Amino acid sequence: MDLTIHEGEFLCVLGPSGCGKTTLLRLIAGLERVDDGDIRIDDEIVSSAVSHITPEERNVGMVFQSYALWPHMSAKENAEFPLKVARKSADEREAVVRQAMDAVQLTPMANRRPSELSGGQQQRVALARCLTQAPSIVLMDEPLANLDMHLREEMLREFSRFHKTTGSTIMYITHDQAEAMSIADRIAVLLDGKLQQLCRPEELYNRPVNESVARFIGAGAVLKAAAMSAETVAFGEDVIPVTPNQSLSIGDAAVIVIRPEDVTLGTGPFTGRVSEVTYLGGRFRVQIEITHETKQVELTAYSAERIKDGAQVAFDIGRVWAIRS
Repeated sequence: MDLTIHEGEFLCVLGPSGCGKTTLLRLIAGLERVDDGDIRIDDEIVSSAVSHITPEERNVGMVFQSYALWPHMSAKENAEFPLKVARKSADEREAVVRQAMDAVQLTPMANRRPSELSGGQQQRVALARCLTQAPSIVLMDEPLANLDMHLREEMLREFSRFHKTTGSTIMYITHDQAEAMSIADRIAVLLDGKLQQLCRPEELYNRPVNESVARFIGAGAVLKAAAMSAETVAFGEDVIPVTPNQSLSIGDAAVIVIRPEDVTLGTGPFTGRVSEVTYLGGRFRVQIEITHETKQVELTAYSAERIKDGAQVAFDIGRVWAIRS
């Protein structure tokens, strides 16, 4: 893999379990050694096949899934610990810790131990401890995996605020697409140990670079089609408009990515059978079964009203993204 993280950037590494996300993070932190290639921080080689700078010498902060707090220490003492290890004076420690606790909005709870704090508050203590280290890079390894949905949303806002306040360079590991889409400046998609695509969230969703990424990212269907031009594909006996893609030529085998937003129910040249309806709060997700190339496949659409299971519906497909197969 060849990957550059820019100074001050919030980069999410997104991929399924076992794809290599945590291994990559551990290599950057210095917890694992590289067999080949090199890792540079500020143009300084910190890892290569012949040299290895230890984790404590890299000025890299870590925020773990398990928080990794000392249970016998208060929140303030946990945040202060890196400064004691660095043999900073009491006055310097006091000033730095106060600033860090203010930054994560935990000053009123500074004297509480981890067992007296909620999961979200414990994660903030871990952030404060990271701040006191003044790291050049902050590495986060699925830090929200142990939190419930409401706390996850709260902590995502906290991480975003932390990034804006400190200007830190952050590398955030996750398998959760919603997390990555909502918080990242750029997303690196890792599948089977290979970097597949690196881009802004909206580009990743709207223009996946290959079929593997298209199937991994977002809801919807990825179906075979034949390119008629750079702007149209043949879909069965019909023609569907696609976002202009200069890599497509007439006759090319292609796949099209049909997102729920691309499907309009109630009118159009296509028909299908409703196989499942799920209420999402404010709208319904509708699964539509159609026959495509002699196979039964499903498209996903959204509806403001409930539709009966088994109903036959007409629908149209708007401009979609096509990829050369």
